[in-house]
Amino acid sequence: MVVKTLENIFMGLYYGSLLGAIYCSVTFKNNHSKAFQKLWIYLILTLIVEMYTHYENKTGGKFLHVYVMLAPFEYFFISQLYLEKFKDKFLKNFIVFTLIAYTILCAFLLIDFKNSNHYFAFNLRGILIIILTLIYFKVLYQKDELLALSNQPLFWLSIGNFIFWPGIFFVMGFTSILVNIDKELNAKLFLLNPLLNAFYYGTFIAGFLCNRTPKK
Repeated sequence: MVVKTLENIFMGLYYGSLLGAIYCSVTFKNNHSKAFQKLWIYLILTLIVEMYTHYENKTGGKFLHVYVMLAPFEYFFISQLYLEKFKDKFLKNFIVFTLIAYTILCAFLLIDFKNSNHYFAFNLRGILIIILTLIYFKVLYQKDELLALSNQPLFWLSIGNFIFWPGIFFVMGFTSILVNIDKELNAKLFLLNPLLNAFYYGTFIAGFLCNRTPKK
């Protein structure tokens, strides 16, 4: 009963954070760069997918393939933020190549879909985003000038990426082991999932609240 109550509370925080991110992405989009201005599309797509998969999960339907359908769109919108920020031609080409390759891969995964295909697409997307995030932090570290973080929306989203993806890897990895060993502990550990999502979209809100278009 306690776990179920906490799950409902944490899911409420998650959806509240996502809705807050959608609101901020529409309200403050003109204060930001072109890549940021398009994030409202990704966030609304995410909300639609989450609502659909929640319904299918409650009714016993199949829904994991929908996440694979969303995956290329998520990587597209997130990668565009870094593509816009990076100046190095190799890094730009790397982003374009990985985006094309990942999109083609997801298409093939959908042709002969298995549940494991979802986890493969999810993990690969996370690894790619972590790589882009680490490169971004490296670029920031190499800058000589003092940065005003209140004017760096990508910094806040990168914090979200840096914490969310390793955290969700940890949760998914351990829950996949515990599900057949200790279901009660597994349910408790899985409570971190909506909390990580709430934090992740909270960093979107923080990014959109930055009140000036970032310099290119």
